[in-house]
Amino acid sequence: MIRYRLSYLTSLLLLFVFTVVFFSVDFFMPHLREWKSNKMLLQSKVYLDESIDEGSGLLEDGIRKAKIAFLLNPESKETFENYNLLLFRTNPSLALENWSTNLQDQGNEIEKRINLFDKSLATLRDDTLTPLHRKRAGEVAFSQMKRLTKSDNWIEDPKNALMVCNLLAETGNQLAALEQVKRLLQNYP
Repeated sequence: MIRYRLSYLTSLLLLFVFTVVFFSVDFFMPHLREWKSNKMLLQSKVYLDESIDEGSGLLEDGIRKAKIAFLLNPESKETFENYNLLLFRTNPSLALENWSTNLQDQGNEIEKRINLFDKSLATLRDDTLTPLHRKRAGEVAFSQMKRLTKSDNWIEDPKNALMVCNLLAETGNQLAALEQVKRLLQNYP
């Protein structure tokens, strides 16, 4: 008789513990997700080393870990940046689009836009990529160029104007690039 009472009380206690844990999941789950995200982030940072190449398959493992870290903690800028840096090594056009989409929400981040413009221009110049990837990189470069030229006096700097000329020439707009160079030479002989 006592044995049945003890098992009954034990099952009630376990049911109570389960109920408390179940209904308090909203409290501890964000902390658990952040902990797991940080753990995966640290594991994926190892793959940022340039000596790891695509041929070994290790880079895909790093991208998978970085993506999981980003999905577990999408508010973290560090996990987003880490994921895109790894993705840029295998699929640069997708990484550029991710950065571009992220920058649309941030307003005028001039330094980040210049960095993205440089990366998209370098990707556009890479002849080993497929035309589709290069086209997507060109679209990102043009969108960043438009945003940068709208900012205060960005285009007035000769270095920036030459970057725009490079983009125009690389995308087949040689006449527009030539006009830009002539205008640049008139202003800065």
